[in-house]
This record gives sequence, C-alpha cells and structure tokens, in this order.
Amino acid sequence: MSVPIIADTHIIGFQKKDLIGLDLPHNDALVICIQIEQAVIERVYVDEGSAANILQLSVIQQMGLEPKISKLA
Repeated sequence: MSVPIIADTHIIGFQKKDLIGLDLPHNDALVICIQIEQAVIERVYVDEGSAANILQLSVIQQMGLEPKISKLA
C-alpha cells in the first residue's frame, strides 16, 4: 500500500532577531502551538529527530481525523 506524499507548504523558521532576550547558550526545549484542521494543539514539542511522532488515538478522534488515517497491517 503506498501512502500519497503531500507537499509541505508551511515552513517554521527562525531568524537572528528571534534570539533577542534569550540567554545563550541554552538547551531549552522548543514548544509551539499549531492548528490542524479545526483543532488547536497547544503544546507541540519540537525535536531534531530522536523522538517518535505519535498521537494518541483519543487525540486523533477528538480532531475528527480518524477516517483519514491509513491503517497499515
């Protein structure tokens, strides 16, 4: 079963001016707020690759996205 690739249109980026007021060096986690469909996810932890991208089924159901999930066996 092939999963269709969806083109990314939004990029989250940072500029040097975003460092104003930040104590450097730092090792704080980056936590952002995003909107997916009609649901606002208030605490999204951003990791550079060592974490698994997992949403609990209850979150997917609350967002109304369960019918859009491809279930692989």
